Amino acid sequence: MIALARKYRPKQFSELIAQDHVAAALRGAVAQGRVAHGYLFAGPRGVGKTTAARILAMALNCERRKPGDGGEPCGECDACRRIWTGAVNLDVVELDAASNRGVDDARDLRERAMYAASTESGSKVYIVDEAHMLTREAWNALLKILEEPPPRVVFVFATTEPQKIANTAAPILSRLQRFDFRRIGPHAIVARLEDVTHAEKLQVEDDALHLIARTANGGMRDALSMLDQVLSFGEGPVTAARVREVLGLIPDELYSEMLRAERRRRDAPRAAAGRRGRPTGRAHGRAAGGGARIRSTAAPLRYRPTANNSQRVRRAAEPQCQSAAARRSLVAEMGDA
Repeated sequence: MIALARKYRPKQFSELIAQDHVAAALRGAVAQGRVAHGYLFAGPRGVGKTTAARILAMALNCERRKPGDGGEPCGECDACRRIWTGAVNLDVVELDAASNRGVDDARDLRERAMYAASTESGSKVYIVDEAHMLTREAWNALLKILEEPPPRVVFVFATTEPQKIANTAAPILSRLQRFDFRRIGPHAIVARLEDVTHAEKLQVEDDALHLIARTANGGMRDALSMLDQVLSFGEGPVTAARVREVLGLIPDELYSEMLRAERRRRDAPRAAAGRRGRPTGRAHGRAAGGGARIRSTAAPLRYRPTANNSQRVRRAAEPQCQSAAARRSLVAEMGDA
């Protein structure tokens, strides 16, 4: 039995979900004969990067594609079926850069790209997945062929971490057309899951579909894989409780209880302070520093405006008498005069 993620993989650009900007650009390039020699597909996992690369390869090598089809492959001819299933194909080669990341692998790829396509109207397409795993030396080996590629040769690099390519091989980016794939929203994932369940004649509750869509984190492949996992857990209708049990999710009620407990813990010091109370009335005035009620026992300073006092005041205002000790001594002299 084929997994749902493979069985319901898109076969045309129009079937790509939440990637309308990528589908429109690639479809128009194929229809107008303006396909670039290199593409960089960047985005999270499970959003359609490798699928879009396969559809592009199908459109370029489709045996039944006509000018009026708008750049879409038929998806039914022998070439389209072999590409869609990932079977051996002379003109479409898929590589995993995680295990073929060295300079020798890049040189082998460069030498194979020099050979022409098997058909006169077809193109050779090289799909390199996890391209950020390529070493700096491997990128340097591909630099020249990406700058001046042979005719009817297309390179598609798919990656989840484009920033690593920018750090490792910045000159490569100027030789590729970059497309950023978006995460798929929960509503779009739920709509796709509903189509799959109707096609498979499955009984799945709406709450279960929404829970799977939220857990998938924007990845359609992850959502279909989770649905496949839940279906294999047992027979009968798929419920939200079953999804939580299989995927190990925490119920929403526990989240709410945890938040309420955290709020009570934060409010506990405030409630304790309120019960102790604050000092009020005359005690509060003394605690707050009511110095106006405290009588001073020191004798008041008496000042008589004599000539000597005036001279001492002018001396206190001079810069050389600005220290606190000098001012206090002058004030004392003025009081004794």
